[in-house]
Amino acid sequence: DKEFNASILQKETGEKRTVIENALKELEQYGYVKRTKKRIRGKYTIDFDIYEKPRSFAEMLDECSEQLPF
Repeated sequence: DKEFNASILQKETGEKRTVIENALKELEQYGYVKRTKKRIRGKYTIDFDIYEKPRSFAEMLDECSEQLPF
């Protein structure tokens, strides 16, 4: 496991923060990244799971259905 955030990626790549955030969103959309928002001691953090191969549509759909309140 390696920890990173947009600020670290910005320093390492020289890209603007919005470019990095948009790239992460696109990778998430295509199943290469899973973003999980957590609240720890009153602070929100976001965990990213990164995959070599994209997750299947069925996996992403199952995850979405687990989060529905009904």
